[in-house]
Amino acid sequence: MFFELVKKDFKGKYRNSVLGYLWHIINPLSTIIVFGVVFTTIITGRTVPDYWIYLPIGMLAWSFFAASLEHSTNCLVRNHNLVNKMYFPREILVFSSVVTNLIVFLISYCILIAIIPIGNVLNLSAVELNPIVFPLIPVIILLETIFVIGLGLMLSALNVYRRDVSYGVGIVVFLWMWLTPIIYIRGRTSLLDAINQYNPMTYFIESFHSLLYYGTFPALTDFLLCVVMAFVAMAAGLLIFKRLEPRFSEKL
Repeated sequence: MFFELVKKDFKGKYRNSVLGYLWHIINPLSTIIVFGVVFTTIITGRTVPDYWIYLPIGMLAWSFFAASLEHSTNCLVRNHNLVNKMYFPREILVFSSVVTNLIVFLISYCILIAIIPIGNVLNLSAVELNPIVFPLIPVIILLETIFVIGLGLMLSALNVYRRDVSYGVGIVVFLWMWLTPIIYIRGRTSLLDAINQYNPMTYFIESFHSLLYYGTFPALTDFLLCVVMAFVAMAAGLLIFKRLEPRFSEKL
């Protein structure tokens, strides 16, 4: 059932389109190009070396987080007929929502990783991939996935009881992005640095920056915080989900 849900969501995203699965490649590629050109020539890129690479590293990781959170928040309400008609572990709906976005994220990151050495060959950037740190990339991706699943479990359960949750998530995610070091470098402003200390996504985004932009291992503190936050979010999400699950059918 889990695999069928993932396949349905993945195929259904661009159903009836001429290019089909190619959109999973075109979209991230166009995002990298547009953000690279616009931000590099107009905004922060003038003060950040190879900003056209720095920006997508954080932006793609954030897009995975934001899309997963919004889709998983609505997954129980969106599949209310399925929830009411048969019994199955309802967590599957959250897991499948996140994994569908994870597949898109992995495709996007593979494209980005392929573009970086091309930029070196064409003398468009000085950023070089460091193969030594590569084994840690899937670990950070896994930790972010666990983190967003935990939040998704909480929010999807709460959304069954209060539909305002889904509307609030969109606003919070939008504001949250600007408080995360995605379009700016951490350490540039004291106010944002103070906020970022309490921003869990800062540590995931900075870990990706360390691995792909700087070519170094993340700071040990950042990595350990990623581990702790991932499993705390998952434990809290499962606890809240299981506590609210008995009345899902009634509320839906």
